[in-house]
Amino acid sequence: MKKDAHFYALLAMARSVGIEKETAHKIAYASQFVDDAKINKITLADDNNGAILSGLKKDFGDSEKIINAATCHDYFIVNTFNYGAMINNTTAFHFVPGCDGESFVKKMR
Repeated sequence: MKKDAHFYALLAMARSVGIEKETAHKIAYASQFVDDAKINKITLADDNNGAILSGLKKDFGDSEKIINAATCHDYFIVNTFNYGAMINNTTAFHFVPGCDGESFVKKMR
């Protein structure tokens, strides 16, 4: 999706319902991140800002990496055409679940 859909649409919607500017920007950024997150692991280098590293280590322990879920996939490339990725990532951020079915996974479809 283009940036105008995730970032600017959510920014406008958040501001229109009275959410403060700074908070609205955070919501819009989080929404845009869905389309920008293309990697599953971020490795932190020692030459990064010390305050950032110490804050992350406080939150995540002594781990040298942050594990996140890649939510941006090009489904038209054969190597990334993955049903699991579509169910676990794309649907969670783009569609309201149907809540039908016996298991949690089926309720999320």
